[in-house]
Amino acid sequence: MCARKETFKYFFDRNEVLLVWERLAAAMGKIKRSDTMKTIEIETPALIVRSTLLGNPITVFRKRACKAADVAAFHVLVGFSEEERSP
Repeated sequence: MCARKETFKYFFDRNEVLLVWERLAAAMGKIKRSDTMKTIEIETPALIVRSTLLGNPITVFRKRACKAADVAAFHVLVGFSEEERSP
């Protein structure tokens, strides 16, 4: 979890992160690239998903419209499980 409430970071194996972004784009919309800020981002009504141009780690900002189902759907897309998380 990040210092800012409702913001979370997800780290992925460097060999898998491009596939993660492809799944996110297919489900959530087009990846926007900012060469000025050196970031990539997908924004939905519920979430902002952002990373550096390298794609890793992925920072997720939960917007006011975000519901538990939105987070659960994101977790399915990236293969995240609360049970597998380190203590």
